[in-house]
Amino acid sequence: MKVTSLIDDECQGRGLEGEHGLSLLIEWDGKTILFDTGATGRFVDNAEKLGFDISQVDVVVISHGHYDHAGGLERFFQENSRARVYMGEGADLNYYSKDPGSSYRYIGINRNVMDQYNDRITFLKGRTEIMGDINILKDVTNKYPIPKGNKYLYMEREGAILNDVFDHEIVMVLKDDDGLVVFSGCSHSGIINVMETVFEEFSNVPVKAVLGGFHLMGRPSSGMFEDEESIIFTAEKLAQYQVERFYTSHCTGKSAYNILKDVMGNKIDYISTGDVVDI
Repeated sequence: MKVTSLIDDECQGRGLEGEHGLSLLIEWDGKTILFDTGATGRFVDNAEKLGFDISQVDVVVISHGHYDHAGGLERFFQENSRARVYMGEGADLNYYSKDPGSSYRYIGINRNVMDQYNDRITFLKGRTEIMGDINILKDVTNKYPIPKGNKYLYMEREGAILNDVFDHEIVMVLKDDDGLVVFSGCSHSGIINVMETVFEEFSNVPVKAVLGGFHLMGRPSSGMFEDEESIIFTAEKLAQYQVERFYTSHCTGKSAYNILKDVMGNKIDYISTGDVVDI
């Protein structure tokens, strides 16, 4: 399995461009899977520079209904006329971000894009196998605390604006011959909760790798989402799992990543725009 980061907040040059968002291209078992599309169509430009043809993508999975993971959908549909797009039920609702003292800022998926291409989008209600050994998990356990940054994120339901409960967030699990590879876009439900759910759903199946954002990063108005103690707890818990490697990115943030790295050592790495991981 080969995973290429087409978009991440961090970019190390290579003639590529980064942005606040996530997009991973997975080549596996004769299939090409796109996990998230970043905030814009920039992931397509990066793919072209890296020698990938987006028109050949077989399936798209959108981790949740936020612009930094689905903002590139319009560009994708323009480039690819055949792949079906899967997302969790509720990902098409209105979502907002709000810092203390500020107004609500829309961070959902472009409504016009959803309407124009609704015949190519499938909404998932629960655990689903969308193609051979591509599994989608939707109902994540709540055994452990969720990221503190979630308190700045809202949803609109039945005309009321409420704190987002992230029931639209999904996790993708690829089942290979020798184990699982887990993809979690932002882990708003908590990366530890994600892992606990995977272990419950796939008991006694080894996990080779976990990729995605852990939603630990800071923002200018509020500092770091998670205090150092909470990040260390997360790192120690992840390190205890029988998982070969974690590859984090995007909303984990480099400050939190440095703490994770201090605790987890070579069990975790950061993948930025253009990085390639062979699993």
